[in-house]
Amino acid sequence: ETLKWIETKSCYEIVAFDKDVLITIEKINFYEMHDRIILATAMYYNTPILSSDKLFKQVKGIEIIW
Repeated sequence: ETLKWIETKSCYEIVAFDKDVLITIEKINFYEMHDRIILATAMYYNTPILSSDKLFKQVKGIEIIW
């Protein structure tokens, strides 16, 4: 149901989680793996992150909106 909803919205895009994103994860020094995945995906696809996590602002090369 969630996937169908996302696919109807033009403001969302589902991107690949592949080896290139995994390589980018290794370049990010952050506390928790799930956050590193989020940050690396944003960095690899050059897209901002919508988050109130103030620690994300410490990561260079990532644009944080909020």
